[in-house]
Amino acid sequence: MVLVGNLVKVVTAFQTLLKKSEGEGVPADKHHRWLSEKLAKFRPPLSPMFEASAARIMPVNGKLASHLELFSTIYSDVEKILERIADDYESFKRTGKAPRSKEEMDADAEVVKKGFDTAVQHTICAENLLSTLILSKTPTFNRFRMFMWKTKKERRCNELLRTGTPNKALRADCFYAARSSNR
Repeated sequence: MVLVGNLVKVVTAFQTLLKKSEGEGVPADKHHRWLSEKLAKFRPPLSPMFEASAARIMPVNGKLASHLELFSTIYSDVEKILERIADDYESFKRTGKAPRSKEEMDADAEVVKKGFDTAVQHTICAENLLSTLILSKTPTFNRFRMFMWKTKKERRCNELLRTGTPNKALRADCFYAARSSNR
């Protein structure tokens, strides 16, 4: 449950930011800066128990282990860049001068956007596998079904693992869920 709680928290934060950016009419060419600024101010922290819980669950399924490990790695890399961006904003507030060039800050913001998007997609896949293989009342049936017939989401998650690049369909699902929630 620690894992699911943390994963849902990250997906919910992403959906909230998607919804907010759409509501504010953030242009696509400035979305990476807007997102990195928002994440620098507020990023969902992972529970200190996350790594230990993930380590206990990883032997259950190789794909689940891959999604959890990739999420954790990418998320920690994004957090390091967000710390640098937060320091840049603080320095700018104090001195009125940007500590780094605009190109460097834009490059960091673009890495954050792509990294956070990829991490969220691994989160969605890991949460789906946790629900199907561990929290379900019929995990054995689900294993058999997954072996014989995969859902669209499972195929998209496999594609994410195979290519390593964000999947437009998974992002669209997340964006659709953000739009449809709380209407």
